[in-house]
Amino acid sequence: MVIHLLTGIFGQSMWSVSLHHLLPSSISSGLYISYPALEIIFAVNVKVFVAYCLGFILIAIALISFIRMLKDNKEDKMKMLL
Repeated sequence: MVIHLLTGIFGQSMWSVSLHHLLPSSISSGLYISYPALEIIFAVNVKVFVAYCLGFILIAIALISFIRMLKDNKEDKMKMLL
């Protein structure tokens, strides 16, 4: 829902903006001097950043729920793993 809301407010062109355009230049220039790797990271488009974040969150939720399921059901662990 947040993705649809952001697209509705800012338009489709928002997803092609790179992350360094979202930071003020005074902050980003200081960050790039201190941490040169951030320049590469912030050059990524917003859509790529959101996709990786969502993918990481979904994988983490799936792993946590699988581990909880293994803890709760002690008899059929092999069946659940398969």
